Amino acid sequence: MPFCTHPTHFTAAEFRIAVSGLKYAKGWKPASITLHNTGVPSLAQWMAMGATAQERWGGALNNYYRGLGWHAGPHVVCCPDYIWMLCDPEQDGVSVSCWNHETFAVEMVGNFETGGDEFGWGPGAKVRDNAVTVLATLCEKFGWDIARVLRFHRECARDRHACPGSRVSKADIVQRVDAVLEGWGEPRRAMVAAATPAAATPAIASTTDVQRALIALGYSCGPAGADGDEGPMTLAAVRAFRADHNLSPGGDDAAFRMVLAGAHADVAIGRLAGGAKPPASTGAAVRFNPA
Repeated sequence: MPFCTHPTHFTAAEFRIAVSGLKYAKGWKPASITLHNTGVPSLAQWMAMGATAQERWGGALNNYYRGLGWHAGPHVVCCPDYIWMLCDPEQDGVSVSCWNHETFAVEMVGNFETGGDEFGWGPGAKVRDNAVTVLATLCEKFGWDIARVLRFHRECARDRHACPGSRVSKADIVQRVDAVLEGWGEPRRAMVAAATPAAATPAIASTTDVQRALIALGYSCGPAGADGDEGPMTLAAVRAFRADHNLSPGGDDAAFRMVLAGAHADVAIGRLAGGAKPPASTGAAVRFNPA
């Protein structure tokens, strides 16, 4: 599985929406989660790599894994500000030799060994909370019990890694994930499970599919609606959606479709719960490449 052409960053809420739209129809589905940490860069090193999240990313993990000659890496990387999608979440990544093919890999930026970065407060706690959201989202998606599926990289004796660091307690992580899932509520999780396979998450394959999803989210594609024509108003709606969801201009079309499908799913689930559709919004700049 290759790296994403343009790694995409999500807030915790956006990541949950994106995962709700994943189909896992490429012949692979994870059976566990493995938690890692970078060690190098530490959080201090990470924050010094650039003024923006994009600069820090370019100066750190993306180039780091590619520099090792790896064809892939962990699926997501949790930073203090965002959750980055590094590799295709619907295919196996590269992270741990003992059970690599079956696991969804979650990397945390920081050195969480004793004497290193704090994990209980400050930027380290923000990394932790983003990681907890990722774990809870995956448990919600697959109906997992986090205590049964969570592994730490250090449990693979063959790799001789201390990941995710001595300051990271599995019991604490499990408790935090369970608390997040409890806050989301069983009824909510049941609606996600019921809606995701069919009504909530249609395939986003054609220009018409894109238009229908955008219109459902409150973006106008012009008076003709979902007519299959990649006209100026459809492109303007795509630009607005990309800007509103922090998708890079000119970025990965697959990432755009994944986030659009997830957002469309969230609206459908909200309707089941009596929620309101989000208002139309505006944004800036880029076109997609319709199939």
